[in-house]
Amino acid sequence: MNEIEIKKLITITVVLSIIVSIASIFLFSVNILSFGIFRIFSMTITFLTLFWAFYFKWGWKMPVLKKIFDRPNLNGTWSGTYNSEDNNKKEYFGKIVLTIRQSFLFIHFISITDKFVSYSSGETLLNNENKGLKQVTYFYSQKRLKSDEKNIPQGASELSIMGDEKEKLLYGDFWTNRPTKGFLKLKFVSSNCVESYQEAEKNWCNQEQWMID
Repeated sequence: MNEIEIKKLITITVVLSIIVSIASIFLFSVNILSFGIFRIFSMTITFLTLFWAFYFKWGWKMPVLKKIFDRPNLNGTWSGTYNSEDNNKKEYFGKIVLTIRQSFLFIHFISITDKFVSYSSGETLLNNENKGLKQVTYFYSQKRLKSDEKNIPQGASELSIMGDEKEKLLYGDFWTNRPTKGFLKLKFVSSNCVESYQEAEKNWCNQEQWMID
């Protein structure tokens, strides 16, 4: 969580605790000078604990509750294209699939092509409401899927989150230690995570959503 989200968490917790405490005092007709007030404090703490546990597990993805932190839900499969160029000006093009598994606090990326599968590390989700900035950054390490591939790169990606819930897009740059640099364009296609390039190709290869204009 960033500084803005922590401040918001504290503010909401304080406000909710006051509301729940006052409501409980009137509902149960508790004298604030009696020992019954400790029961109210205990109930308030229990309520807040259950509320935040529910929110961090499921609520942050729900249309109404997600507005509290407005954290984008990227879970699922994304398909699109990449293009890159090395130091010798040799260009590379291809299709790519990105699967994202995300909770409120954690996010993980697996990118798949017909030759490589890459696993992420050091992932960061930047969600700055004041600047209107939403993006993800991560490092990745590739594993080859074909024996004729000799040079297995590592790299980093910086992708901006665009669009709305119905048409989510990821655009951005990536770099590798080959060295190459390139650009990714991805479109959200399914809330399910595919396990292989072949599965994605079967579902979307001949469909319009694979490519992005």
